[in-house]
Amino acid sequence: MSLYSQDCCVFCQVIRWQKKVEILAQFDHCFVIRDQYPVSKGHLLVISNDHIDNWFAAPIQIKSNMIDVLDKMKLMLDKEYQPSGYNVGINCGKTAGQIVMHLHLHLISRFEGVWKIQEGALGESSHQNKNTDESSQYNQQL
Repeated sequence: MSLYSQDCCVFCQVIRWQKKVEILAQFDHCFVIRDQYPVSKGHLLVISNDHIDNWFAAPIQIKSNMIDVLDKMKLMLDKEYQPSGYNVGINCGKTAGQIVMHLHLHLISRFEGVWKIQEGALGESSHQNKNTDESSQYNQQL
């Protein structure tokens, strides 16, 4: 359970259809959306269906399903964008950069020649900084 109200949780709002976001895929214990503030094209979020604070609070069944989904989404991104690499990130707690206190994983596709290290490159705090040119162009396409 979270110290964060489920009523205020943006991911819970998506689950309850109170916030309109395209769900790319739905699985037993999680669903997948595009990150609203992508670090690169193909930046996905794998989000728990249950309101759980972070990775360490989740039961093994949810963790296992989320890891399987990462592999499936990687194959999808391989076909869609042909990235040259990936980051997989999990921020656990405010100090670690977690803004939405609801378990989610970042799957970030990376491309040769456009890697730019920025604060929060694996998570939510990256949208508070200036996006790379690639991210800005991608945001305009959304």
